[in-house]
Amino acid sequence: MRFTILTLLMLSAIFGLSQQKLSVLTQHNNNSRTGWNYNEYKLNHTLLSTGKFGCIGTLSVDDEVYAQPLVAGNVSVGTYTGSVLYVATVNNSVYAFNAQDVTAAAALWKVNLNPAGQRTPNIFDLQDNQYGQPCGGNYRDFSGNIGIVGTPVIDTLTSIIYVCTKTIDASGNFYSYINALDMKTGKHKTSSPRLIQAQVAGTGDGNINGVVKYNAKFQNQRPALLLYNHVVYVASASYCDWGPYHGWILGFDATT
Repeated sequence: MRFTILTLLMLSAIFGLSQQKLSVLTQHNNNSRTGWNYNEYKLNHTLLSTGKFGCIGTLSVDDEVYAQPLVAGNVSVGTYTGSVLYVATVNNSVYAFNAQDVTAAAALWKVNLNPAGQRTPNIFDLQDNQYGQPCGGNYRDFSGNIGIVGTPVIDTLTSIIYVCTKTIDASGNFYSYINALDMKTGKHKTSSPRLIQAQVAGTGDGNINGVVKYNAKFQNQRPALLLYNHVVYVASASYCDWGPYHGWILGFDATT
């Protein structure tokens, strides 16, 4: 699988001029999700012309990329210091690449977040004796694996990238985790990973004795993660309105 970068041919020079200004630490640049870069000063119509805008590199990853890639400036990874491109795949893998020289094909670091005894689930694992399959077995919003699909979020103050994963074990049990990774090494921080568990009183579909529990099997963690006031917010909904899914928004203390 290859991840293709489409942007300015002079990306390296721009990063060199202003690494911090071009950091993209959350989906669509900011918590309002506007996609607007308020510090942009380099782009103009002249630069967006033939020969100056296009593919500047292709990087290899292990599966499809649904999460938005993120960029952080002035990061030290080993002997390298500069802008780093973070890419998460549906195989529950996270990559850190040299964003200033995309001809450097090797990742600065790479990690797969599947715990021992668990693997990345795929759309064909989405089946249930009671509820059947999403879309009657014709669910194709994803073509294969459904590991990391929500865009991660980066906290440069603590050098942590937060990312949610989904796994399945040999018995068909599903799990969802929130992971706090050191953005310099890809290693887990203290208390990471954390199994996502929640329950509320309610009589909705799938309740047991008036309690609705978070069920990783039916919950599609597609929305981007949000970091706000030291809380990491994780939202999820359904796969094709399948099974006893519910709309969940969970907040996790980023400091713990």
